[in-house]
Amino acid sequence: MKLFYKFGFKSNDQTLNRDDDLHYLIQKGIDFKFFNKFYSAYYLSTNGIIKLIQNEKDRFDVGENPKQFPINNYTLIAPFWSDINTETTGDVFFRLVNDSNTLNRMACDIRQSYSSFNNFNPTWATIVTWYQVKAHLYSKFL
Repeated sequence: MKLFYKFGFKSNDQTLNRDDDLHYLIQKGIDFKFFNKFYSAYYLSTNGIIKLIQNEKDRFDVGENPKQFPINNYTLIAPFWSDINTETTGDVFFRLVNDSNTLNRMACDIRQSYSSFNNFNPTWATIVTWYQVKAHLYSKFL
């Protein structure tokens, strides 16, 4: 079993600009449901988080450094949250997917990992890969 989904330019990924504390808004054009709430867009961050927003006027204002969960009034997915600077090294690849092969694989992966999601059938997804990024190390969360 392959642990990762293909990524990079050969997979038609886009990249976030190389920068420090960059947040990129993705507007889906349709509302999407995440744990019984509806969202219209989301931010991808070089700092390894995805912030779901209900209104495109919402700003990305969770700060630059990781914080301990829960964070009031924010819906975050934090696959790799750290203080990352991609100005000199590393890339953040991403793409929206809606092809049936990838979505079927995702459905199987989710169903095998989470028994309570045995009816999971995605109609689209975003694949984000933080590749060869360097993070600042903290002795504790601030």
